[in-house]
Amino acid sequence: MKRVFENICCMILILFLLSACTFQQDQQKLDDKTEPEKQMKLEDTGPVKGGTLNLQSFNPDTFNPLLTKSKSNAEILNLIFDSLVTYDKNMNIVPALAERWEVSADGMTWTFFLRKDVKWHDNSQFNAYDVDYTFKIITSNKYNSIYKFNTQHISYFGVVDEYTFKVVLNQPYGGFLDTVSFPIIAKHQFEGREPSGNDLNFKPIGTGPYQFVAYNPLKEIKLKANATWWKDSSPYIDNIIVKLLPDNETALYSLEAKEIDLVPTDVVDWEKYSAKGNIEIKEYLTNYYEFIAVNFNNKVLSDNAVRKAIAYAIDRDKIIDEALLGHGKKTDVPINPDSWLYDASSQIYSFDIKKAKEILVQAGWKDSNNDGILDKEIEGVNLPLSFKLTTNQDNVIRDKVAQAIVNQLQDVGMQVTLEKVSWDEINNMLNSKNFDAILTGLNLFPNGDLSFAFHSSEIERGTNFISYSSQQMDDLLSRAFKTVNADQRKQAYVLLQKQIVEDLPYISLYFRTSAILHSDRLRGDINPIGTNIYNNIHKWYLLQ
Repeated sequence: MKRVFENICCMILILFLLSACTFQQDQQKLDDKTEPEKQMKLEDTGPVKGGTLNLQSFNPDTFNPLLTKSKSNAEILNLIFDSLVTYDKNMNIVPALAERWEVSADGMTWTFFLRKDVKWHDNSQFNAYDVDYTFKIITSNKYNSIYKFNTQHISYFGVVDEYTFKVVLNQPYGGFLDTVSFPIIAKHQFEGREPSGNDLNFKPIGTGPYQFVAYNPLKEIKLKANATWWKDSSPYIDNIIVKLLPDNETALYSLEAKEIDLVPTDVVDWEKYSAKGNIEIKEYLTNYYEFIAVNFNNKVLSDNAVRKAIAYAIDRDKIIDEALLGHGKKTDVPINPDSWLYDASSQIYSFDIKKAKEILVQAGWKDSNNDGILDKEIEGVNLPLSFKLTTNQDNVIRDKVAQAIVNQLQDVGMQVTLEKVSWDEINNMLNSKNFDAILTGLNLFPNGDLSFAFHSSEIERGTNFISYSSQQMDDLLSRAFKTVNADQRKQAYVLLQKQIVEDLPYISLYFRTSAILHSDRLRGDINPIGTNIYNNIHKWYLLQ
């Protein structure tokens, strides 16, 4: 699996850097001086065509969706562009530009059969040569696409015929479809034009539900409905104006002032907006996973009984309620609870101080000197049940969570010292494996592959920075990675999750939730998911 893991290594380092700052300001408090507005509720008589939806984004870096580095810009560009496949609410892959696909018996050759009824926004015909061109841009070292890691495990790709495209892998990969959920761009638009990561001087042509109209630098982007969209129906809402704002705080104020209709937010006190009569809230589960990483080189934390006691001693429900204001979902495994791969029976570590103490006693931990801290003789040395819990500074929520964990573990005879350092320092600790335990997070990829974190082959390269090694886990990871059949893959993940909750290489805490706040004039199937906050936007409509 070594070659495939190289792609995962690149991905996870990027995700770790993102997760370090994603929620840095998520406890930022906005002054709320406005009294709840008393308004007459608008009458909803069902879907209607027309109207202009006002959205928000930050200044774009490029209109090429393969090269943008901006999350908010990528979300807007996803309204213009489609991908071969997409996700449903259970994180299942469903057809998009590829109406179906086949995989060879050995799981290494994937053949995509493309829709024949798709037109680009300039009325040109979509075909396999566009897909081929997109793959060439992503795989090229020249362009540094954010999706490059998705294709590192591909040995070959090419056009079979005008509506058939083939990809050959270097080994079977059950999560391969997740890696091709990137936007497809039009080959003919770039003939004679070099793709660029900072190009705003062209009109992007896509196949999506909305098409580009105009860009007013630093002010707005205008879109209009694609009346000939290939999907089941064209959008109800005719026009979208994306107002370019400097930050999330300004966006929230603009929402209150009715200047925009929708704002995505990670600020955990979003429920205060529910008191306002013209704002509604849709909460959704993200792929942001928070956990405690323990160093298996530490003689105390490498004791499985200690890790299990920690898992039972942490009151995650209380932490979620108090630090996140209820906006999280506890988990015992790094698999999104909304995913079809998730096994609900893996949720076993409920808050139980008594059980935590019993586990420690049975493992030989005791307070031999009556100082309130348990100890145990390990390899001829009497060691206290004591360690440092490190997290990144300037993250208010993690600070609260870490302090709660320190206090809760003290109740079972553990001495935990909280250490807050810069993210650069944490990176140095991870690279040198010089830490006891770290409270951190990851923005996990939807395909469920955890080889980067737990496979022994990744210890030397560093993505298995906890130095966890288990042949049984390696075998389960390999099986989960290579299994292509859906039923067999689900079973492989059931077994994998059972091993994770038994070994506890990570002590899982929760997945974060986020929300979109929207005006009450916006109606329809508003159902954001972690991979797409504008999910089903073609089914949204505006009360007139």
